[in-house]
Amino acid sequence: MNNLGEKIYKLRKAKGLSQENLAGLIGVSRQTIYKWESDYIMPSKEKLDCICKIFNVDMVYFYDDLALTLCNKETENNNKIKSKFGLYLVLTIIMGVILLCSIAIAVVIGFTVFSKITGDLIEKPLNIDIYGYLILLLFILLTIAVFLIMLINTIKNRKVN
Repeated sequence: MNNLGEKIYKLRKAKGLSQENLAGLIGVSRQTIYKWESDYIMPSKEKLDCICKIFNVDMVYFYDDLALTLCNKETENNNKIKSKFGLYLVLTIIMGVILLCSIAIAVVIGFTVFSKITGDLIEKPLNIDIYGYLILLLFILLTIAVFLIMLINTIKNRKVN
């Protein structure tokens, strides 16, 4: 079975038209005809109607190729969605690890800061004041927000598949 580009090429050759002549009849550039015949791009419905009129063929002549092309494009789109889901999943896992690490650091620093404030005995206290601890907590909240957003996007992309 010939594909759409081959069919256009064969019709053009059978009628003795050059790419430039056909382009002039349809109202496109010669490069567009080349791209159609090479299957780089697909003609619009209006341009395909013009091709059918010029070569005196019915649109049915091209239907199998149009259905196959649309099916291939749908498969490509599904593959893009799947790869996007994988990316979101990896980024969500990374953000989860960052979140857990920051919470662990906050807990350790928190014990140190509050032990220092209450006067409990610590051998080597960290030199962090309460503001540093608050900044760390803000970082954790920001990390949680980003993590939740990425988790929601991951779930949305999973539902598309």
